[in-house]
Amino acid sequence: MLDEAKKELINIFANRVAFHKIECMVYSSDLATLPGIINKQIATQPDAVVQPKSNDELLALLDLAMKYGIPLTPRGSGTAGYGGAVPTRGGIVVDFSRMNRILDINKDNSTTTVEPGVIWNDLEIKLRSHGLALRLYPSSAISSTVAGLLANGGGVGIGSFEYGYLKNNIVEAEVLTTKGLRRFTTINLDLIEGMAGTNGFISKIKLLVRDSDREVPVVAVFHSLSELVNTCKELRESELALWEVSFKDKLYVQLTEEATENNSHHATLHHSVKRLKLPEDKFIAMFVYPEIRTADIKNRLLSIINSRGGELVGEDLSRFV
Repeated sequence: MLDEAKKELINIFANRVAFHKIECMVYSSDLATLPGIINKQIATQPDAVVQPKSNDELLALLDLAMKYGIPLTPRGSGTAGYGGAVPTRGGIVVDFSRMNRILDINKDNSTTTVEPGVIWNDLEIKLRSHGLALRLYPSSAISSTVAGLLANGGGVGIGSFEYGYLKNNIVEAEVLTTKGLRRFTTINLDLIEGMAGTNGFISKIKLLVRDSDREVPVVAVFHSLSELVNTCKELRESELALWEVSFKDKLYVQLTEEATENNSHHATLHHSVKRLKLPEDKFIAMFVYPEIRTADIKNRLLSIINSRGGELVGEDLSRFV
């Protein structure tokens, strides 16, 4: 990278820009490791990393990149494993972790507006304090960002059984491009969903949210996949207002048990691991509904599970499903 470009980056970002090889190396991959044959074809090591805090800084960065012909790669938390946040031609990685403000929570309209680097779990906690909750979120919610899921094309998540795809729960997304600010709604979100930020920086997202309530998990085990499939079919046909349905197959259960066992061996005197024996050689499913719907759902749900060969197990297993 030219010295002139480095000086301009320092002028824009001060101590929020890094050029050191070791610091940049951290941003050369996401959660997964790309196949060796792919790594040989692309330049995953960025020349610099910046952490913007505002749209003005993003616009200045876009001008600089156009001026010097430098590739830009936006990045949320890097929790996906598909290479969307990995540079392919070096350049600058744009780390959005500092653009993490919750800009608005509107209880009357059931919406929230956030910056791109907001962590899903942090947003859920804040919403709960206002009597609201997320409609859906990814399984990586504890560390992944709102814009990251949209840019990565996550599509569905926990809660999608009731609320469908992520794009159907976004009111509006603002994107900064070299030609200025553009707004996208449900009608044209396909133009940015799953594009990994290649056509602009997602700078703001307005989401639909729901009323807060305690979720009631019902966990059951099934001896065969057909029992589980038939249960899900009947649940869909019955139109029970469940919020979430998820399951884990026999292999997942086996690997989870092995991982838990392994962790228990490494536990110290100060950090014990609570052992919870999982059902062996069975499929585990979890059905979740808001507590306010208990009267309409509970008995019908239990009846369907029992009639299809399912066996209810303790709620403690819900954290594994």
